[in-house]
Amino acid sequence: MHRSLLVAAVATGMMITGCVADPPSRQTAKVSAAERFAGYAGVVNETGNFLAVAVLDGKARAFVCDEQDEAWFEGSVAKEGGMVTLLAAKDRKPAGFFNSLQGEGTFWIEGRLRTFKAAPVDKTAGLYRAQSANGQLVAGWVLLPNGDQVGVATRNGVNQPAPPIKPGQATVTIGGEQVPLKSGLQQLSSGG
Repeated sequence: MHRSLLVAAVATGMMITGCVADPPSRQTAKVSAAERFAGYAGVVNETGNFLAVAVLDGKARAFVCDEQDEAWFEGSVAKEGGMVTLLAAKDRKPAGFFNSLQGEGTFWIEGRLRTFKAAPVDKTAGLYRAQSANGQLVAGWVLLPNGDQVGVATRNGVNQPAPPIKPGQATVTIGGEQVPLKSGLQQLSSGG
């Protein structure tokens, strides 16, 4: 996958199902962020690129990558119907569709429709991100439930394969620089 292909993305939205909460008077305990979190991971059929989506409290973040290129997407969940519109992180343009009930989605790249499958994952798989304090180094990973992973680190606009990570580790060292590592749940619950 080439950056020019991802930059040319035209449209990606998602369907996420949710639960209707009991009225406040009937709730007995507050639901934790981990219980409200939904994560998905899978593979783009035509390219073999890895893809992960994280959803929490009406916010969504997605990441698509191979060992050389990457693209980040952000969005929000509609209050009714669970529709999530994901926008390309750089230009905020719409970028695709995902239906969590079917586990399938599509997005457009240079006029071609690309399809992917993504299955629900627990909080240890799915989307991971690391970013330096000055923002010059950003890395992302997709971890599949079977343990396969792909990551890309971007420093000052130059991409390189990212080192392997393990769920639960708090930091990762990339090119001699140690940076904090966050899961999809941590990213969305902390706003970072």
